[in-house]
Amino acid sequence: MIVDLNIQNKTVIIIGGGNEAKKRINSLLKQNCEILVISDSVNTQINKLSKLKKIKIIKEKIEDTKFISKFKPHVIIITTNDKKINQRISKYAKRKRIIAYRSDNPEESDFSNPAIIDFPNTIQIAIFTGGQVQ
Repeated sequence: MIVDLNIQNKTVIIIGGGNEAKKRINSLLKQNCEILVISDSVNTQINKLSKLKKIKIIKEKIEDTKFISKFKPHVIIITTNDKKINQRISKYAKRKRIIAYRSDNPEESDFSNPAIIDFPNTIQIAIFTGGQVQ
């Protein structure tokens, strides 16, 4: 089943500030949602998006799940290299009924990310591989 989430005017938190986070941010930019990146460091492209006021950045290392209660996100996308914190955030989000995606373990995620072909202002085509790398 392919589903397009309505996240207009909702808060999406991205944990991590590297290339994987950047890919997820790019997929969200047209969704008219608030994008909040939490990471102790971010790459230059993510920093540039913050300067353009397209996203917000909080520079801090995530070591627990307190940010969830503080920001009350609708979706959490976890892109760090720390499998233990990723798992802790994912499990806590599920208990709080918050949709979560783990880039390091899609099987524990509530949704998958397709490859997108975007024809501006006309159509988007999503391609799913069922988790298979081609």
